Amino acid sequence: MSPSKLTQTLLASLLDSPAVVDITSLALKKAVPLIKAHFSFTADEITQAYQNACRYAFVGISVGLDSPTLFQTLRYSKVTREFAEQIEHQYLQAFAKQYGLSLSDFRQAAIESLRQFSKNTDKLFEIKVLTEADLAALIGHRESLAITEMVLEQMQGIAPVDDTLAAFLRYEDQLGNA
Repeated sequence: MSPSKLTQTLLASLLDSPAVVDITSLALKKAVPLIKAHFSFTADEITQAYQNACRYAFVGISVGLDSPTLFQTLRYSKVTREFAEQIEHQYLQAFAKQYGLSLSDFRQAAIESLRQFSKNTDKLFEIKVLTEADLAALIGHRESLAITEMVLEQMQGIAPVDDTLAAFLRYEDQLGNA
């Protein structure tokens, strides 16, 4: 995915909600300079926000797969703990049944991979510059996004992603939900 397309998709996901309405091309021409003047996030800040979000997602999923003790989970944020609690029943059990997996083998391999990816999120979503095209996409975006696919594509740039792990992260859009 080209850097500009990646940036546009990431920015659009920030405002992907029913409250955001389609704007005609005339309004778009007027809106871009206005957004440009008041959009206070730098490319570095947006990059860091997405890298942090990916790190939290990888950690949350790996904590959910690991089933640590209550004491071990206390070091994680409430949001991470709440998401991790859903992994076993909402994703893992059904996924393992559908794919005929050995839970213990898959669990260990997935935990190790996700921990490695969580340590390398600084290599994901490197946005260097925000262009007018990026800002126009930010305003005019309405379709739902495949964040999961984008993150998986970015992960491949760090290290090969096992097909089973990729399928698990796609299952019920788990990674996108994280």
